Amino acid sequence: SEDDEKFYACSPYSAAPEQAIRSSLRVTPNTDLWSVGTMLYEAFSGESVFDVRDEAFTLEEKEALQEFSKENRVFAKFQIRLAQYYRGQIKIRDLNEVCADTPLPSPVVKLIMDTWLKAQPKDRKAFQSISFLEKAIHQIEEGLNPAQGSSYRAIKTVSEIPTTSKE
Repeated sequence: SEDDEKFYACSPYSAAPEQAIRSSLRVTPNTDLWSVGTMLYEAFSGESVFDVRDEAFTLEEKEALQEFSKENRVFAKFQIRLAQYYRGQIKIRDLNEVCADTPLPSPVVKLIMDTWLKAQPKDRKAFQSISFLEKAIHQIEEGLNPAQGSSYRAIKTVSEIPTTSKE
């Protein structure tokens, strides 16, 4: 159908949760933040943010997936997982577990991924410009919390990193 074509215009691997549920929410720059976050996650882990292996689905979900052709089943799997995530029924795969045998990304990349992979678009934070992001990255790499001048461990969310100039 025409609605299916609109939804599948994006990659199922990087589609935002609001796209999967075909909500009335507009596609915004925060939708793009989700997509970049999923790409960073996959680049560092080699895995997708959700477990979409057949054995990860319930019997009921597997039966529902049989309605789709083999080619469309991957889209359907991601659509199920994204909708569940959007509704708070599941979580993103823990990066520490997925990357058990490989080094984790730098703290700033992990922080950005964690912030950009929020289920609700309004909860995804963006920097107003590349220069603000570069300043925050430099300060974090120096072991400082850009918002408070303390150690990196104090940073919990990107919202603690200033995104506006006070000059």
